[in-house]
Amino acid sequence: MESRGFEVDEGLVRSNSLQQLSGLIYQYQDYFFDIRGIHQVTERKDLKRELMKYIEFYRKSLPR
Repeated sequence: MESRGFEVDEGLVRSNSLQQLSGLIYQYQDYFFDIRGIHQVTERKDLKRELMKYIEFYRKSLPR
């Protein structure tokens, strides 16, 4: 992006930084619920566990 003339804040685009920011979903659940999407960055090794967390959350939210 810098080559196209945009300033880049390295802290906002690094994976560690994005992963820390993704933890905010739990502090602002009402906001993210309205968006109706998954907004989380995770390491590849943790991907299955994180995906299962969302599938379980969805399953529990279904009407019985």
